[in-house]
Amino acid sequence: MMIRQEIAPCQSPEPIVYAMQPKSDSITRRLTSPTDPITHAGEIALRYTLGETQTPVAAYQLPNELESQLDLTICKEGESTDQVMRALEELANATPRSTSTRFCNQLFSGSDPIATAADMLVPVINTSLYTFKAAGPMAMIERIIIAKMAGLLGFNGSPNKPEGIFTPGGSISNLVAMLIARNETCPTLRNEGSQGKRIICYASADAHYSIIKNAGILGMGRQNVRQIPTDNTGAMNLSILHQTVHDDLDAGHLPSMIIATAGTTVRGAFDSIDQIIPIAREFGVWVHVDACFGGAASLSPTHRHLLNGVELADSVAWNPHKVMGVPLSAATLITRKSGYLSKNFDETADYLFQGDDDALNPGTRSIQCGRRNDALKVWAAWKHHGDIGYRDRIDHLMSIAQYAASGIKAHDALILSCKPTYVNVCFEVVGKSSRAICDLLRERNELLVGHAEVDGRRVIRIPFVNGAITTDDADEMLELILNAAQTLPAGDNAITSAPNC
Repeated sequence: MMIRQEIAPCQSPEPIVYAMQPKSDSITRRLTSPTDPITHAGEIALRYTLGETQTPVAAYQLPNELESQLDLTICKEGESTDQVMRALEELANATPRSTSTRFCNQLFSGSDPIATAADMLVPVINTSLYTFKAAGPMAMIERIIIAKMAGLLGFNGSPNKPEGIFTPGGSISNLVAMLIARNETCPTLRNEGSQGKRIICYASADAHYSIIKNAGILGMGRQNVRQIPTDNTGAMNLSILHQTVHDDLDAGHLPSMIIATAGTTVRGAFDSIDQIIPIAREFGVWVHVDACFGGAASLSPTHRHLLNGVELADSVAWNPHKVMGVPLSAATLITRKSGYLSKNFDETADYLFQGDDDALNPGTRSIQCGRRNDALKVWAAWKHHGDIGYRDRIDHLMSIAQYAASGIKAHDALILSCKPTYVNVCFEVVGKSSRAICDLLRERNELLVGHAEVDGRRVIRIPFVNGAITTDDADEMLELILNAAQTLPAGDNAITSAPNC
């Protein structure tokens, strides 16, 4: 969407006074003023949250309509606080409501009030997580959360203490892991480059698109990602994996890592980590588990078996902003043994790292320098809900997915595309286009739901990741989908009989 660039006429902003005055009195007057932006932002947040019940799906508008209705221009003279805050509220209300139970378009949804409150404090505190000198106890918070997650993954029993880092997102977590594995495979690469060697990595054909993207970024080459076919459950075919690694070695290539996916984006399938580990050990390659989505299964003793073998992986990516429900973005990369992060990312910078134990200087282990404090909201949510609260959340969402799948199987007009392994449910409406149904629901402002491909077919995918969703919500979603389908003509390539799932 193009934002208008012309200079619009604006009212002069209130004058900025730089004269020295007692700071405490100045801040008190500002915060008690009805025009204070921080106070105003809190009021906007409250109205936005309360408005969710009346407007669970924001009105659908085309980009050119939004551009003409919203105040998006930046003026030469600047604008008053009231003008900017009014524009911010209008912008918020026009944005898709990802916090609503009617949002099931991505692998995140909902709003955790405690985590949101903590995250609202982050820009107020406005520190960067690179040194203890700058971050103070916030550096400790990140260590606590990483240790907690590592323990759930089974890493705390390993000979070397695990370590990890928060990243801007799961794609970057995967990038960090791929960089480490690349350098471990070819130790001279960091300083001297690959010198013509082909470095190969292996992932499921249903793995996240960031794997191929990262291979291009890292100079490994996108064509050197072997996309291993999946079986009928959506998991990586292990016999083909084994043969492919063997063939690459025979060809003189350098296999660097196997990436197991724990919770694929569409089906929610889990690769068999416990069977991948022996293959990786046979060939001496790194094992990374992309558990950005599925890592939350470790929170539930009932469903932790989905991650069997993860305790032997070399690294794991896990995003708390997905099924754990904290605000975007909260993503981690955790290694089973310590030392790999600093080995690959530490650089001398005496203007920054000026003392304190490096264990409390996360910048020595990060791909970034300046880094937002994403750990605080995870800490606050976990402190509030506890292990039991998160266990119950995962068990609840798994039961909702199974409930919805059962309802789909029992309905004559619906066909389940595959048995849900996790919290994703994929299905079709008999005789109708999945894409057209999703588009119509969006245009009607009724439901934001996505479509994707399973076994060559375009299906409707509902990821049940919002902890506030109930069985009534699941029933309502299916009813809205059926009602929309009834108004549509027969779709091209529409399904007429059930697949073998």
